[in-house]
Order: sequence, then structure tokens, then C-alpha cells
Amino acid sequence: MSNGVLEEIQPEAFHTTHRLQTRTGDGQDMLVLSGYAEVDGNDLRGNPDGTWNRKILAFNVGPRWRVVDTVPVVSMTAIMNVAVANNAGWAVDECRVVDDFNPVSQSRQISLRCRVGVRDSDGFMFRVNYYVTMVGRLA
Repeated sequence: MSNGVLEEIQPEAFHTTHRLQTRTGDGQDMLVLSGYAEVDGNDLRGNPDGTWNRKILAFNVGPRWRVVDTVPVVSMTAIMNVAVANNAGWAVDECRVVDDFNPVSQSRQISLRCRVGVRDSDGFMFRVNYYVTMVGRLA
């Protein structure tokens, strides 16, 4: 972290992804997505002095939309501590929905920006799982 801005990282891969698409009673598109986002353990490990190392894990979800409401849930699923755990900690502190509007296509790409953290000099986080529900009009 420099000047209060957290470093942004992206997943290396996605696993066990699922997609359910249907229509609501009022004719809107509804999409439910879930899966696991794999993170490089060296990107998300505790600081050498044992303090919190916080970063932003960012990734796109789903297709492009014309109009969309989104509800995400993200939580950690794979963590490790190598030796003795001294004040160890792992966290998904928050998850924000970012709506990237493209004026040419008049559509939006939804991405999640999750503040994650690891504490302890030999603590690591390797995966988070996500569950996202979207309702609106697909592009």
C-alpha cells in the first residue's frame, strides 16, 4: 500500500463455475453465478513483520448488461499458515460492485472489487468463492 491506495490483484484462474439464467415474472433477465477465484499465494500473504497485508481482488462477472441490479457475496475458502500462527488473520473485508459503462455499446460490464487481507508472516490466502445474483436486461 502506498499513499493509502491498495494494490489491485486479479485471480489466476476460476474453478467450479456455475451459471443459472432465467426470466423474472416481469420479464427481466435473471442470472445467478458462482465459483471459486484462485489467487497466487505470493500475491496474498501476510507481511514479514506480521501485520495485515490488504489488497483489492478485482474480477469481472457475467455478460454485458443494458440495465442491471447486482447482489454479490464473496468469502475466503482456502487459507494456510506455514508454522506457528502468531496473531494470524484472514479477511474479505468488503465487496463493491463496479459498473463499467461502455458508451459505444451502451452496455455495462459488472466487476467485483473485494478488499481482502492476510495477517501473519507465514499466512496465505489461495481462493475466495463468489455468488452473484443479477437482475436486469442483458445487452
